[in-house]
Amino acid sequence: MPRLARLDDSGVRLLGLARRAGALIPGMDRIRPLAEAGKRVLVLADPGLSERSRRELDRWQEASSQCEVYLIEAFVERVSALDLKGLRAVGLSEEGFQQGLTARLKIINTGE
Repeated sequence: MPRLARLDDSGVRLLGLARRAGALIPGMDRIRPLAEAGKRVLVLADPGLSERSRRELDRWQEASSQCEVYLIEAFVERVSALDLKGLRAVGLSEEGFQQGLTARLKIINTGE
């Protein structure tokens, strides 16, 4: 089950750096082949995704311990600053960016 998290400003800047480095994977269609192949991928997604898309994220995470999914509070607003309008999910497959970004996430305790 994906965890709900906040991404701080330094995390947004790191996403921008990953984008400029060509390490940001935009959209579920581009993330899917990596996740389904069991490749290590960190997925950040909008909590407002459709039920179908959320089930797909769940499947990816259940199928492989290599797929880590976070639902990012205010995702659309955060990534729009990176000129990534219209995206509801992004991925990172480069380990250095994954570690840096994970360190900048604040998990939100939903009480579940």
